[in-house]
Formats: sequence, structure tokens, C-alpha cells
Amino acid sequence: MLTIFATLALAMQGAAAPAACPPAVVTGNAQSARVAVYRSPSLASRKTDRLRAGTRVLVCGEQGGWAWVAYASRRNSCVPARGATCATGWVDRRRLAALGS
Repeated sequence: MLTIFATLALAMQGAAAPAACPPAVVTGNAQSARVAVYRSPSLASRKTDRLRAGTRVLVCGEQGGWAWVAYASRRNSCVPARGATCATGWVDRRRLAALGS
């Protein structure tokens, strides 16, 4: 739990995604090819973005059925090797599939 909040604090400061975040891909669901990204791990939270199925993300934390992800957006390139910042938010964990390293 402490790791989640430490990672979240870094992201809120505009830090690059930590190297320890395993990659995953957004899978979508039967109703929609887009998956909502939330400000906090709750459906009652504000939606901050929508990710298309096939979007690659980094899973940097989990809480309950939620995954805290870092991803590239129009404003953030999310290339950790280049020191770029990532867009972040919470996604329903069931809408992600792990990728092999």
C-alpha cells in the first residue's frame, strides 16, 4: 500500500514512471472499446480520460479491483528512458491484460 502512495506522489509531482511498473494493454469490454480512467479508485470519482483498447500502459500500483496506470497521452509522452512524464489514473483492473517483459 505504501508503494502505491509513494508512486502516486511521484506522479503527481510530474515524475517519470518508475522502471518497476510492469507493462499491460487495455482490453476494453463488450459494451465499449474505450475504458475510463478515474482520478481515484472509485466509480464515484471524476473521469479524467478514456483509453482505447490496445493502448499500452504501465501498471504502477493496485488497490482492490483497480490498477493505477501510467500511459502516454496528447500531453505526456511517457518514455521513461528519456525522462518524460506520463499521464496517470485508475482503471478497472479487469480491463487490462498483462504483457510479457
